[in-house]
Amino acid sequence: MTSFARARRMSLALGVAGLLLAMSAFGHRDALAQAWLIATLLCVGMAVGCLAIALLHQLTGGEWGVVIERALEAGARTIPWLALAFVPILLSLPTLYEWARPGATADPKLAHKAAYLNVWFFVVRTAFYLAVWTVLARLLDRWSTERDTAGDPRSTVRLRGLAAVGLIVLGLTVSFAAIDWVMSLEPRWYSTVFGGLVGVGWMLDAFALVIALTAAAGPRSPLSPLLSEKVRIDLGNLLLTFVVLWTYLAFVQLLIIWSGNIPEEVVWYAHRLGGGWARVAWLLVLGRFLLPLLVLVFRAAKRSRVVTAGLAVLLIFTAWANTLWLVAPAFRPDRLALHWLDVVVSLGLGGLWLALFFTLLSRRPLVAVGDPALVMREARHAA
Repeated sequence: MTSFARARRMSLALGVAGLLLAMSAFGHRDALAQAWLIATLLCVGMAVGCLAIALLHQLTGGEWGVVIERALEAGARTIPWLALAFVPILLSLPTLYEWARPGATADPKLAHKAAYLNVWFFVVRTAFYLAVWTVLARLLDRWSTERDTAGDPRSTVRLRGLAAVGLIVLGLTVSFAAIDWVMSLEPRWYSTVFGGLVGVGWMLDAFALVIALTAAAGPRSPLSPLLSEKVRIDLGNLLLTFVVLWTYLAFVQLLIIWSGNIPEEVVWYAHRLGGGWARVAWLLVLGRFLLPLLVLVFRAAKRSRVVTAGLAVLLIFTAWANTLWLVAPAFRPDRLALHWLDVVVSLGLGGLWLALFFTLLSRRPLVAVGDPALVMREARHAA
């Protein structure tokens, strides 16, 4: 608990300092709106990624999930609070989205999308996504807590049913949210792979966060007895799986669009592979694929707390770089222009999110004692 209290204080101080500094940027309204969108997407991605992995564990089981289950649930429980972060975005829609500006329908290519891309429907959809994710997170937390306290096996059945339905619902809503919040920044461009790419990226980001947390668990942590060599290797293998899956989807999207050579589609990559943004793309290739791949193929690396912690921190940084690369070139396509607000607002909002995350994490026991995987593990050890 002490480590959580210290981490919470540090995160809160960072968050408050970042946002106070950002509030002083009254003369940079457009840059502030863009930076706020980047930071909000980063935090929402972490929270929704935690929810997705938690549901995946409830559906599939396994000792690996017991170690990170409470952290995943704490991350998912931050979703209702993140609705507040969307208020500045909704107030800045004409600044961020071309289709929300007066006279946008004068462009025939935007006019035929106006039934979907309009302000009121965008607000309704955003509220719907956040409401659905909040309900899934609340049900997950309630039934998981009931399983631990009451030992009711029906809670396990309910959780598996929730996971089966929830993962489908989550897949659909995340795909549409990615289209609304990110793809529509350049409304003439489209990709059928984009929703899945963003969703898998969010799961990768969340996995990196919880693995960094488990790597930081000391010998006196309740998690320490559960972090066996097998569990560490399983977590490393799953992290590698998400790294490869994210890379595969990113490559497939690039291959299809680039080989199709349709101007309206290629321009999205032209903005992100030119004007200096190619440096960020290469950073993602190296830090989000090649280096994790070269490290995680070795069992010794997956068993090492230092190596996995360092790799997880790198992936968390590339989560921010990836969000920046998806969003910023829509506003600055001609050159790599990193505004100081991009960093400050992400640190501010990210710090507040981490403070909330650690607060929620400290309110539950770190070990889900009613998890069937833990019960089976204890039965094997008793035998």
